[in-house]
Amino acid sequence: MDLLTKNMTNNLFRLLLTFGMLCLVSTSLLAQKKVIEVLGTVTDESGQAIENARIFSESNNAKSSTKGDGTFVINTDMNDVLLIESDGNESMIVNVSSLLGGSSILQMVGMPFGQTEQDVVQLPFGTLSKRQLVGPAYTFKSDEILEYDQRQGVEGFLSTRVPGLFGNIDNRGISQCLIVVDGIPRDADNINLQEVEEITYLADASNRLLYGTQANNGIILITTKRGHRFKERINVSVEQGFDIPISYPNFLNSYDYARMYNQASLNDGLSPRYDSATLVGYRDRTNSLLYPDQNYYDETFLRNFRPFSNVITEFSGGNKNASYYLNLGWRTTGSLITVGEGADIRSDRLNIRANVDFKVTEQIKMNVDVVAIFDRSHEPSPADGRDFWSDAARIRPNDYPMLIDTSDITLPNPGIITNYVEDGKILGGTSQFQQNIYGDLVSAGYSNPMHRTAQFNTGLDFDLKNILYGLSAKAYLSFDIYNYFRSAQENDYAVYEVIPNIGDTLRVKRINEDVFSGSQVIRNQTFKRKIGYFGTLNYNRTFGDDHILSAVALAYADRFMEEDEFYPELHLNFAMRANYMYKDKYILQLSSAVPGSPKLAPGNRFALSYSAGAAWVLSEEGFLSRSSVFNYLKLKASYSLVNTDEGLDDYFMYSNSYIEASDLYMYANQSYGNYPMLFDNFGNPLIGYEKRSESNVGMDASLMDYKLHFTANYFYSKSFDEVQNLDNLFPAYLGGFSINENYASYQDQGADFGIYYNGRAGEMKFNLGLNAIYSVPKVLIRDEPNYEEDYRKRVGKASDAIFGYVADGFFADADDIADSPAHTFGDVQPGDIKYLDLNDDNMIDEKDQKVIGNNGSRFQLGINLNLKYKNLEFFTQAICQSGGEELYNSEYYWIYGDRKYSELALNSWTQETAETADYPRLSTQNNSNNFRNSTFWLEDNDYFTLRAVQVSYNLPAAIMNGLPVSQLKFYLRAQNVFTLSPSKKQLELNEDSLPQFRSYSTGITLLF
Repeated sequence: MDLLTKNMTNNLFRLLLTFGMLCLVSTSLLAQKKVIEVLGTVTDESGQAIENARIFSESNNAKSSTKGDGTFVINTDMNDVLLIESDGNESMIVNVSSLLGGSSILQMVGMPFGQTEQDVVQLPFGTLSKRQLVGPAYTFKSDEILEYDQRQGVEGFLSTRVPGLFGNIDNRGISQCLIVVDGIPRDADNINLQEVEEITYLADASNRLLYGTQANNGIILITTKRGHRFKERINVSVEQGFDIPISYPNFLNSYDYARMYNQASLNDGLSPRYDSATLVGYRDRTNSLLYPDQNYYDETFLRNFRPFSNVITEFSGGNKNASYYLNLGWRTTGSLITVGEGADIRSDRLNIRANVDFKVTEQIKMNVDVVAIFDRSHEPSPADGRDFWSDAARIRPNDYPMLIDTSDITLPNPGIITNYVEDGKILGGTSQFQQNIYGDLVSAGYSNPMHRTAQFNTGLDFDLKNILYGLSAKAYLSFDIYNYFRSAQENDYAVYEVIPNIGDTLRVKRINEDVFSGSQVIRNQTFKRKIGYFGTLNYNRTFGDDHILSAVALAYADRFMEEDEFYPELHLNFAMRANYMYKDKYILQLSSAVPGSPKLAPGNRFALSYSAGAAWVLSEEGFLSRSSVFNYLKLKASYSLVNTDEGLDDYFMYSNSYIEASDLYMYANQSYGNYPMLFDNFGNPLIGYEKRSESNVGMDASLMDYKLHFTANYFYSKSFDEVQNLDNLFPAYLGGFSINENYASYQDQGADFGIYYNGRAGEMKFNLGLNAIYSVPKVLIRDEPNYEEDYRKRVGKASDAIFGYVADGFFADADDIADSPAHTFGDVQPGDIKYLDLNDDNMIDEKDQKVIGNNGSRFQLGINLNLKYKNLEFFTQAICQSGGEELYNSEYYWIYGDRKYSELALNSWTQETAETADYPRLSTQNNSNNFRNSTFWLEDNDYFTLRAVQVSYNLPAAIMNGLPVSQLKFYLRAQNVFTLSPSKKQLELNEDSLPQFRSYSTGITLLF
């Protein structure tokens, strides 16, 4: 463990110890108060007992719940205050003094379904109840999920849990969602789920519109935890696990590589590179120095697993004047590599979050939030930015011997050896391969990348009810700093080339020198800042029993500055949202935003975005209010138009820019220089915002006494006026220039649905969730050449279409080539891929490309199942998708020239294997005919994956009595358990990077 890691660990321990002592002191002080036993009964408005109502005391953190007859007992101070909560009812606060003298009856007020405090949804710059929503919005409390699923990744949290998302955060197949953390767009990669209070996914624009130009895609709102009055707690989670690689690339050994390379040479009409003696040497491994055979994926370099640990602690509490929340998290991940600095590869991340809220006056509240994240790694430092995984996929097994035992060579001059990496061993290499993978790990030095993030948020909330009842305001300021640098020790090292000597002896030639730097250097320093601020004016008022009005008006701005960037990234918008509900069943919402963009010419920098939506709760109508089928049924519809500049990369598309070119011309037999000014950008001052119109029609329903919930939406999204460089607008004879213009248009339409069932069979409780989405994208308008063939046109096709050639097997022989259309991609031979002639011109060229697949899947289904029996809980999550394809065209699949050969080469085409071969003929040349995007390299991307399985056990309450711990849970979890797919091998393989993992972990959580 290096010094920085030790300091981080020690500091974390000191913080934990300090807060632990504070908690003990506070507990001791509370214990000195006189505790009495308080009795009560909780009922609903009709006098029926409420079971499992939750009771919290403010002064001593006591908790209780009601029994089946509605009674409860809680031990607390006579001057204490109690909070009582029950799903479906409005919470209530009562003074303990009012309950003395016997059991008191506390009557809770019921709330309509979808409008209780538990149904409040965090929205941009405000909240609404689920009943008030006119568009699809899905919200989750993280603590509810963490009861049975301890995974900490935030971005993957919603995947499979809500309809409308492809993968992790792809909104309806359109693009990646904007992630907003505590009101400001931010990166969420380094946030632990345990820091999060709730996550809300907004699919349509009816509410996300308030983020102006950034509202073009879906939004994921992340609200971090805050302290709460009545709910003081300490929570500790400790997890230990290990990652097991699922698969590694399978490259040929030296003997098979040499054999297949000789075959490639013969295919090209060349002499074999490797003679029979060399082949025998590789096969029999008679001399590892002359006939090296190195496998980089065996135990020489890799262990079977890498470990990881995760520790998170939470402290929260508060009273009527102030509240606090503190989260300390530490995650460390080890290494797969066993050699040199590679064995010390390590990643440590420390998260610190402190959120404080307090009263300034009775009308003013203030919050101060501080976040610090330190993400540090240790890794080898090879030259040229290479790493072990990319080199292992590139360097052939026979390129050089990895290590040379000096006892196997003649040393006429022992001084030639300047560094032994192991006892008596030196590094192999050649004049062509002057870096050695082993040398990179043991002799090249080390690198310590450091990412540091600091965030500061502060806000003031003003209660303006003295001016107008229901009126409030908020002012918010955030300041983020992102810093990255890499401290490194960079060494040079020598390699030694093996050279046959007189007789059977070998000698070596040294290449380069061993240079130990002995000092650190700082590399790749970057510094980024983000300032965000907004102000809101909110109005929330209930008039009588029938009218509820919620409205917000706001001004928002943020500014992102990056080192060495000429122009900062700016966002500015003014917006409003008004939501009106009548008789709990008719809802109308209007939203608008006026964004400003510095990317557009003056006069075009502001535009109006707007949204209108309505919802109707049919279950409140007389004809459905007593329905035996529907407990709740709501229809909803919305339409939005969003203006965005997110697709405009250039800040000065509206102005002309020029570059100075150089040219030479001849005059009087002499050469002269000419420096013409050429257009770099032909400015278009008429460029305006790109636009997206969205329509959504859906329904929400609850059935079977609220045990079954169903939601479904049909959506249609059209982006238009997208800026495109019109290369084909002007003919080449006019000078070949092009212009940017609001031109292209695309559409996405589809449907999503979710089904959730909460049931019970005896003492077994179970929750089942199914979420699905089907989406089809399409190109409506775009600039493209005037193709003669309709099948070549992009317009009218899927926007994620893959264009390529249709493979028709391999050429069998010379007669087959002569009888087939002429292939124009170089000379073809038997064993090369044959393509279909789509336009019947007896020639295979670029005119024979068509849609052969699509990159994005059309359908995705997520499955979540949770079973609970007494204190034992089981959770599993799966995901499946279909309707997409993948082109496999990396160096692992496209083998030619001097590339490293994968196992695919073993079944390549030859005259002898013509009937069984599934890979084209090998070639030492760049075979441009075979290695083109075509159906030959296309595979279905359909799969079913069991993503997670977790088993948890809560220690029984009877055992916990008398202990300072109120809840103690143990769990076991497996991730990426298995995958079923026709392309399983390809899907689970990373060819030149860290492998995919199957993870196993065990953990414990303690709640004090």
